[in-house]
Amino acid sequence: MNIPVGKLVSLLLPLTIVAVLATLIELDRREELQRYAAEQAAAQALEDAERRIDAQVFRSGTLDDRIEHCYQRMLDQLPYWRPLYAIAIHGDRIDALFYWGRLQDGFKRYSCDQNGLAEERVAAPLPVPVEHAGDAAPDIFGAARQAMNGAELTEVLVAPDGIGIVVRRTRTAASALESEVSPPDTPEFSWISTAPMVQAAVSEGANASARPMLASWPARQWLRETDAAFALIDSTLDHDLKRRITGIRFNDDGIELEIKGPFEALSAPYGDISIDRFGAVTSWLYPRDGQFSCSQGASLSELRRAFDESCRLAGCGPHPHLSIASYGCWGKTSPGWTIHRQH
Repeated sequence: MNIPVGKLVSLLLPLTIVAVLATLIELDRREELQRYAAEQAAAQALEDAERRIDAQVFRSGTLDDRIEHCYQRMLDQLPYWRPLYAIAIHGDRIDALFYWGRLQDGFKRYSCDQNGLAEERVAAPLPVPVEHAGDAAPDIFGAARQAMNGAELTEVLVAPDGIGIVVRRTRTAASALESEVSPPDTPEFSWISTAPMVQAAVSEGANASARPMLASWPARQWLRETDAAFALIDSTLDHDLKRRITGIRFNDDGIELEIKGPFEALSAPYGDISIDRFGAVTSWLYPRDGQFSCSQGASLSELRRAFDESCRLAGCGPHPHLSIASYGCWGKTSPGWTIHRQH
């Protein structure tokens, strides 16, 4: 049977287009997986090298060496400089609280010891006036170095007036911990330090009934908790911003959002919003030229429906553990989700 060439072309063209699109989508997915694997490998190699250095400093360095090393490690973790709110110095561990994000989200605490650097988000130990929220913070690091004076544990933080400092020196006496606070009329406040001596005293109730550890936020793994991630985005964005989303990326350690402009008092075409692993907003509409390559925004409800469908096609199941979950237009003919399950 002879089929006219024109009709044959009209029959084959849709199939060819579908095949080409499927190939492009698969290539895009493979590139995303390769990029993710390379980033994970590089991050792990860097973390292993840093831990070896941490162990060496705590094994053979002086207390001054440990303080300088840990403080620099903490500063290196910050994507940009933030004021120091409090620091706790003990021979076994150095803890520091930095202003980071909104005050209602607490502070970012780094804890440094021979096992490396740990991060969490904790509540404020003392009231922090909004008008002094880090803008004119005193030199806490320098004050702590001067205040040590042979104390077993020294904790220094910004005073409730946002200008002065509070110093607490603690030593082990018999089976309890004894502390001296300056100024002496400072209200009682939770431990800033997570040093072993403090944790042991709190767990044993040794003179610590009125001085608990700082309250902390639980760390989330957003690639395992996508329902919670969408709920958090919904509660964080106002109605207008929910209609103009051009990019979403879920990571185990955070959520990235990109919003299409225009914005009041912001000339950039896009604005980024970052949420950390503890659910705290760490940047709000940071100006960007657009990293997700979408020219038009979509609503959060549309993106959630598209995510559910893409996840269903990927075989996610009711409680998916994903290695990649991102929405954008990278090389795509239309916006879409890139989703890959962890095996």
